[in-house]
Amino acid sequence: MTDWTTADIPSLNGKTAVITGATGGLGYETALALAGAGAVVVLTGRNDAKGRNAIQSIRAQFPDPKSVTKRSIWPALLPWPNSLRAS
Repeated sequence: MTDWTTADIPSLNGKTAVITGATGGLGYETALALAGAGAVVVLTGRNDAKGRNAIQSIRAQFPDPKSVTKRSIWPALLPWPNSLRAS
């Protein structure tokens, strides 16, 4: 076993990560860690309320606009692929 932690994640500035199941558990923790490393994080999940809570929580922990901005975390809370439509 190594002593690796999320602090060892290199800078992800300019990178985008799509996290499925990001409303809780490992998905949420992954989104949190990647956002902390500067990635644009797209959260996906089936529960709209949990998704909004996850977004608020991540934004609260990373208020620096350079690491997480309103445009950096987009709620792609889609229960089924066929719910996608052009905007």
